Amino acid sequence: MFNLLFFILSSLPIKGDLPVGIDYSYYLSNGNPHLEIFYEIPCSSLIFIREGNNFIARYEINIFALSPKRDFILLDKVVKEVKRKTDEESEKENREEGKLVFSPPPNSKSILLLFQCRNSQRAAEVSFPLKEKREIFLRKGKDVIFSKKLSWDDTFSLYFPPDPKVISYEVSLKRGKKEVFKRVIPGGEGFFEPLRNFPAILSDTSGIYKIKIYARGKEEVIWEKEMSIHITVSPFLSDKEWQRRISLLFPIATEEEIKELKVTPTERRSATWEEFWGKKEIKEEDYFSRVEYCIKNFSFGDKGLASDRAKIYLKYGQPDAIEEYPYETNKKPYIIWYYYNLGLNFIFVDQKGIGEYVLVR
Repeated sequence: MFNLLFFILSSLPIKGDLPVGIDYSYYLSNGNPHLEIFYEIPCSSLIFIREGNNFIARYEINIFALSPKRDFILLDKVVKEVKRKTDEESEKENREEGKLVFSPPPNSKSILLLFQCRNSQRAAEVSFPLKEKREIFLRKGKDVIFSKKLSWDDTFSLYFPPDPKVISYEVSLKRGKKEVFKRVIPGGEGFFEPLRNFPAILSDTSGIYKIKIYARGKEEVIWEKEMSIHITVSPFLSDKEWQRRISLLFPIATEEEIKELKVTPTERRSATWEEFWGKKEIKEEDYFSRVEYCIKNFSFGDKGLASDRAKIYLKYGQPDAIEEYPYETNKKPYIIWYYYNLGLNFIFVDQKGIGEYVLVR
């Protein structure tokens, strides 16, 4: 049974209707295999049932190792319980996070994880080969996070799995070519630093930073890793971020509103910002989510946030359906967006053949 199951899973790392995030580190430590698995499950995907004064969700994880003879060996079965005080709290986008540590049997070929929500049929199957994978994990507080996103008021934290070969880690954080910091950390220790301690971050705009890590042995670098993270900066603290946010408001703000925001003193920014959004039909979070989508999807060949598609998307959001007609005879490429609930549809035509779609109806 398990041989067949592994054959089915081997083409897909994750399969099932329970969304699970997985990352792991695997290597030999003093000749013994060492495996650390980190996982996260959105709590909104678990089913909570009222028990007494609480709402309870339970899930289990079965961990198998595939032997050289292609037999699955059960390493462990873990049952976890998630407790919430109210039904509304159970529906929030919190995440259940966990860590599993094992020493797989020698010569094991791969690992299979079976996740199951005990209050529903939702499940996930994850498999990966047991090959050396030295990993550094980004943490928010004490929890490993998978989103690679931090805010200026978070603590920047790294977890280094124990490795007796490593004497020290050299960690650097850069924005482009500008180095924000460089630290040397003894092997066996973690790294914790509040981002608010770095003026170079607080005074800049939100954006992508590169983390570079060198693991050093007694005489040389054993291995190195690089990862990208996105750090969000408060517009109420950073002049650059304040002006950047204002520059993205032109589709919904008047000239007078933009002028007022630009000259708002630091101590008045929070109140002025709240007053601005209080007058708008769309929420700030929804607006900037749509802005991000427009910049990402309508900038290649088109005008990004100033494009006709962006104007419609910012106002109405994601269409219910999209029809694309790139190759019709004697017709220029065109797209139709449908908003069924609103009884609306919009036609965009690529008049120049460069990807700039103009609203015609």
